[in-house]
Amino acid sequence: MLHNMREQTVLIKDISYLVRDAYRVEHDVDVLIEGNCIMRIGRVTSQEIEPGATVLNGQGRIVTPGFVNAHTHLYQSMLKGRRDDVPLVSWCEEVTCLFVRNVLRCTREGSSDEIGYLWSMLGTIEMIKSGITAFIDMDMNLPGVPRAWVEAGIRGTAAMSMVDQ
Repeated sequence: MLHNMREQTVLIKDISYLVRDAYRVEHDVDVLIEGNCIMRIGRVTSQEIEPGATVLNGQGRIVTPGFVNAHTHLYQSMLKGRRDDVPLVSWCEEVTCLFVRNVLRCTREGSSDEIGYLWSMLGTIEMIKSGITAFIDMDMNLPGVPRAWVEAGIRGTAAMSMVDQ
């Protein structure tokens, strides 16, 4: 579990651009992180960090606040590459709806607990790698879905959409 890892110190040295917000971008700075807290922004010398700290090279890099994905369907992580040859509406009818029907059938039969965890973890890992730190997941909120979020240490909100069919 990522959120139970030992707290460690990370120093990102010589960041080319540090975006604080839309109006404040700093150049050539260091960021000192202890556990999950930013402790210092500015120049940090090697004497100021504890032995064993991880030091990352920030030259040529941009550091930004975490991104928020305001609308995702994590269950579709399992469907990537399926029927890329059809337009969106056909894809939804032929791929997504079929998948959802099968998952709901398995849920009624009591055999789908782990599938929600797996698609949620897959989608969560992809988001973390892309700099997303919080998201809203639409539909298909099985019990295993939020368990993956807790284990990965990401902030998620489960939402339901309504459709008049």
